[in-house]
Amino acid sequence: MTWRGTLGARPEGKDRTHFRVWAPRRRMVEVSVQGASRPLPLVRDARGYFEGVHPAPVGARYKYRLDDREEFPDPASRFQPDGPHGHSEVVDPWSHAWRDGDWKGLASIQGQVLYELHLGTFTPEGTYEAAIEKLPLLAELGITCLELMPLHTCPGRFNWGYDGAQLFAPHPAYGRPESLRAFVEAAHGLGLGVVLDVVYNHLGPDGNYLAQYAPGYFTKKYENEWGEPTNFDDGEDAGPSREFFVENACAWMAEYHFDGLRLDATQSLYDDGPRHIVQVITQAAREAAGGRGVLIIAENEPQDELCVRAPERGGWGADGLWVDDFHHSARVAATGRAEAYLQDYRGNAQELLSCVLRNSLYQGQYYRWQKKARGCPLWRVPAKRVCLLPPEPRPAGQHARRPPAAPRRRRAPGAGAHDAVALVAPDAHVLHGPGVVRQLPVPLLRGPRAGAAGGGAPGPRRVHRPVRERAPRPRARGVRRARG
Repeated sequence: MTWRGTLGARPEGKDRTHFRVWAPRRRMVEVSVQGASRPLPLVRDARGYFEGVHPAPVGARYKYRLDDREEFPDPASRFQPDGPHGHSEVVDPWSHAWRDGDWKGLASIQGQVLYELHLGTFTPEGTYEAAIEKLPLLAELGITCLELMPLHTCPGRFNWGYDGAQLFAPHPAYGRPESLRAFVEAAHGLGLGVVLDVVYNHLGPDGNYLAQYAPGYFTKKYENEWGEPTNFDDGEDAGPSREFFVENACAWMAEYHFDGLRLDATQSLYDDGPRHIVQVITQAAREAAGGRGVLIIAENEPQDELCVRAPERGGWGADGLWVDDFHHSARVAATGRAEAYLQDYRGNAQELLSCVLRNSLYQGQYYRWQKKARGCPLWRVPAKRVCLLPPEPRPAGQHARRPPAAPRRRRAPGAGAHDAVALVAPDAHVLHGPGVVRQLPVPLLRGPRAGAAGGGAPGPRRVHRPVRERAPRPRARGVRRARG
């Protein structure tokens, strides 16, 4: 059964559209369609949802007029051609003639090679169409799955994606929704899965109009370092708020054929209810995918094994846990700088090896940066559930100071540590130097670890360098290897 959403503008044929929005504190909501002679009324139900069917063809632009006064974009808009402050556009998410019917999705996280890709920096054009042309290079490189950094619409041309204001609408700077569907379809045609990074723990400060419709989308019950936390358990408004975020996850699966989600900062998805919102999103996204294999990866700063524990054992049921310890230690090894949240990492061989062997470093020890204990034991978590990250270039604002460039003829401080990990961690993805992917030209892909199914641990296999094209700077941020 094909999943269908209930929120936003849904075309119903004959140039008519069904509009639905939650605004429980408003006495009146109307649709203001560009070019129409007057606003079109919506009818309120007992839960505070306003809806109605009106003449509005695909491509029509509109806003909601609240209480006969101000007008705002649709919170569930499928496209914001002029950015988060502009009019919403009626989009038919089912008009694309998909040609990936033979694609079965991603059955397992084990053995996946994830490439974290930012659409705006992946090509000089920064568009879906330009990125499609480069996909064969990634397939030839040995990548098996792309992880797109957040696509939520945000203000301006450039953004890393973590200040999204319109969660359902792909950022217009990269292209139209049809082009995003074509990108996913092209990736599937090359055997590449596509996972999307989504941010549900807060919204960006500019262009976020959710509170104009319902303050109950947010809560003051908890604290959040990035902004007002979203509401999943605070009062009667928590129900519709949960539905909004769950429907967003399902929309990416069903309307764009994504193969999974990376849930950002799940430690800040506060939910004291009987079923945690991560568990609900995980189950709903799998159902919305319509039989395709889906991967749900939970980023969790404390690295809590609850993320990947089975629901029947009280867990959230995600497929993978995003562990930052390896990245942090490797970054100290590579740069020799241990400051801010890296201050407790040494970057030596023992630290890196311990992380590989035990899935993480922090398993309840005191962490000076946070001034409290951090982490929980992960050594019993199957290695295939853990995603380890090599260090990669990051936005300047995400580090205390930009590390200095290493002298050309001098080895990086932690090079020996990296070599040691390469020798004992055949599941690590070791990539070095400038090239088609600026920091990663000739990958050394390692086979399964000793004792894995199939027997033995084959030696490293070289993957030949892709065509001699040198992609211009800036590049996507890096490659990640799911362990297994």
